[in-house]
Amino acid sequence: MRRAKEAVCLVLVIMMMLTTMMAATACGSGGDAGKQNASDESQLEQNTQETTGGEPDGDLTESVQATNEGPDAGDAIADGSGSAGNGSGTSGADPGSQTAQNTGTDADDGQTMTISGSGVEKTVTLSLSDLKSMKDAYYEDDYFALNSYGTKAYFSFRGVKLAAVLEKAGLKSSARTITFVAPDGYEQQLTVEQALKTDYIDEQNPDKKYPVIIAWHENGEDYDPAEGLPFRLVVGQKAPGDANKPQWVSNIKKVIVE
Repeated sequence: MRRAKEAVCLVLVIMMMLTTMMAATACGSGGDAGKQNASDESQLEQNTQETTGGEPDGDLTESVQATNEGPDAGDAIADGSGSAGNGSGTSGADPGSQTAQNTGTDADDGQTMTISGSGVEKTVTLSLSDLKSMKDAYYEDDYFALNSYGTKAYFSFRGVKLAAVLEKAGLKSSARTITFVAPDGYEQQLTVEQALKTDYIDEQNPDKKYPVIIAWHENGEDYDPAEGLPFRLVVGQKAPGDANKPQWVSNIKKVIVE
């Protein structure tokens, strides 16, 4: 009987030992599994970052924003600055000797300005040499300019009076408007009265009076024919505050009188 009890106790001890060992094994497996899951999650995160490029790049966002904003509109107009108006316009001077001092060329290279339309007697085509030969119509002065952005500056011009240029084509009494057209399509229109006006002003020099001219020379040098047609419309101000600079059509190709 005693041996039977001892045998039962031994069996119970063995069973308890086995149970403890199995529990320990199960805990160890669970710990390893937890470590493996953490490792898998870490690897997944790393793979995701490699695939998507990680966090959004702040510099890239700023770069795109700057590109969309574009250039400052205030920089769209850059005026040169000539000498200040001195109230001493010159008419009827000989442009030949003055031009010889410049680096510009008298060669026309086929660059001409055409005057046509129902408001003239005939169509005429004028070259730079033709304009320079109009010595009685020659005019030079410093013109004040005010552009649409409020920028103010003086520009020194040499050219001929527009009235004399129009006479070459025979301006009709029925003519009403004159349109100046550049090769790129930019154009400005004056009435005949505005085109023949000789008392345009400089708001900073009220005593000054200007005619409308076609210029071939600006701020110390002739226009370079390689950069475009060497003819520019120059108009003074009608009144203080008048933005006259937009009327200064460069590279005039056609003058249409109607």
